[in-house]
Amino acid sequence: MLFILLVLLGCVLLGVLLFGVRRGQAKRAQRQAQRALQVQTAQATELLANEIAATIHDGPSQALAVSIIRLETLLEDWPEGQPAPASLRESLTRVVEVLKDTADELHHVARNNTLPEMTGLPLNRVLARVVSDFQAQTGTVVATHWGDESNALVASDTVNGVVFRCVREALFNSLKHADGHGLAVCLRADDRRVVIQITDEGPGFNPTAGAASERLGLRLLQERVKSIDGQLRLYTNVPRGAGIEISFDVRV
Repeated sequence: MLFILLVLLGCVLLGVLLFGVRRGQAKRAQRQAQRALQVQTAQATELLANEIAATIHDGPSQALAVSIIRLETLLEDWPEGQPAPASLRESLTRVVEVLKDTADELHHVARNNTLPEMTGLPLNRVLARVVSDFQAQTGTVVATHWGDESNALVASDTVNGVVFRCVREALFNSLKHADGHGLAVCLRADDRRVVIQITDEGPGFNPTAGAASERLGLRLLQERVKSIDGQLRLYTNVPRGAGIEISFDVRV
């Protein structure tokens, strides 16, 4: 009788063990499938951004450039070789200015949707490229902090693209809200966990406040970080300063 009870108990324990193993396998498979979907989504997003940039450059930007040239020519060479009449000159000049402003905006959108070649670059060089481009465009000084060991932090092209876009967005937000005071970008790693911080010494901000466009920008930033299975943290120092922290895993 005791033997039978021991056999039954062993069967129950074996069943529980097998159930736990299968449940663990199912969870791992679910996490792997979720991760694969995130990677595919991030790759599709980058491809779409590049296609948008190409479409803008080859379509509306070219049409605007031609229109501007024709209107400027018309201002100086009205029919019969005379300058445009004074009654029309001011209006036409204003139209040209509006078209140029629109062309500049489209150029800005296209540039922000086109990424430089970063295949195989370590993350510190990706960040250095973002900072270099930002400083060249704005004339704002950005302090950088990372050690030589960061040369070993090499991520995929998809992760590089997300990091480039997120850090660039964070830098321009700091320029807008903090006037570029005390801008700094820091990179560190703890085992496989990478942490990137973008900070400033401005007046700080309220993450729950702001215009609708700013909240939309924050949501896009969060979605980009989420696409590489990362985390985004916003913080504001009292009484001054603000920062964005991006963290994710990468093979080192």
